[in-house]
Amino acid sequence: MKIAIVSTFLGQKLQGGEISSFLLAKGLSKTENVFVVTTKITQKFPFRCYSMPVLKRVPNPVLIIGNKWLDFYMTKRLVEIFKKEKPDVIHVQDFFMMIASIKAARQLRIPVILTVRSTTFACNLSICLEGNRIPFVYTKKQYKKWLFDSLNEAYGLGFLSYFLFPWFYEQNNRMRKWFKQIDYYITVSDFVKSQVIKSGIDWDRVKTIKVQKPDWEPIDLSDPNKIMVFTAGALTKFKGFDYLIKAFRKVVEQYSNVQLRIAGDGSEKRKLIALIKRLKLSENVILLGKISYDKVREEYAKSSFVICPSIGPESLSRIIFEAFAMKKTIIATDVGGSSELVISNKTGLLIEPYNEEGMARAIIKLIEKPTLAEKMGKIGCVLINKEANKEIVVRNHVLAYSHV
Repeated sequence: MKIAIVSTFLGQKLQGGEISSFLLAKGLSKTENVFVVTTKITQKFPFRCYSMPVLKRVPNPVLIIGNKWLDFYMTKRLVEIFKKEKPDVIHVQDFFMMIASIKAARQLRIPVILTVRSTTFACNLSICLEGNRIPFVYTKKQYKKWLFDSLNEAYGLGFLSYFLFPWFYEQNNRMRKWFKQIDYYITVSDFVKSQVIKSGIDWDRVKTIKVQKPDWEPIDLSDPNKIMVFTAGALTKFKGFDYLIKAFRKVVEQYSNVQLRIAGDGSEKRKLIALIKRLKLSENVILLGKISYDKVREEYAKSSFVICPSIGPESLSRIIFEAFAMKKTIIATDVGGSSELVISNKTGLLIEPYNEEGMARAIIKLIEKPTLAEKMGKIGCVLINKEANKEIVVRNHVLAYSHV
């Protein structure tokens, strides 16, 4: 079977979707004929890879939002590649190249599978997501307000929404329309599967396959004399780092030597730096910025435990897979699919989003009970090795391809 993997930012970003796409392509290439299409090739891959030369200088935020002219070019390029390679199935890894992939596939009569890693199929603005609430129906007026608030919170430039609204809103509606044209859907958690079905997709066209755990041997570099807590992700409102830092202030009042280390970059960076300074946490909260994947692994190894503080419906955060792979327990907010792997008081601790007191208590609990943290991390490692090892993930994907 020849499989085309379409992943917009493969190798450019160290976010969950890109890492999972890389591991899937690498795993499939051992037994199947696989090639990858991405926008920009920035490194050497262990499989055939095609890019989009015209998009080399297009900023990634423009690609994320998308428009019909970008789709026109990408469709043309994809048709060229697919005619040359003649794949049996096209597996799209994210929403940004979804429309172009479907159009190209329809021209050549090739089935399309989409991995749904987020709730972008409902709305391309994350600000409308909170807790486990996903809006499937909303007015143009509501969308305008969300766009204003998004630009205002991220950049203090809410007024730009009056100019950018037609672009964002048109692409949002196009994405919602084309999402329903996919032949088969793979969701990364049962939570996402339920939301896809709620959006109007037949249940028998949707299958949950959890992403592959990292190919890491667990190592422990933690220092018993230091308490280091690690988390990672894009520095956006959705990830909840602001309220985590506020909760951490309460922890530092009891344990002055504790340190929170945050890997990632994003639009909220300035606000988080200001918050850290205002709360006098410069010695206790460290923003690591964008670091290599090897450095990320090292941070897990040095940590006492890990935190996933998202305030919106994470599909099933990759940070959970990475923490468990390194035998580290995790404190996670009970949103999206988190509870499918973070089993409270067994593999980790679950708290409600925005609950500063609850977050602080959970952190203090693991500081005071290191043997409990160690025990839960080991159980999490057994669970992730059972549910998300390479062989199982690859086999489940090959079975899914046979459905189309």
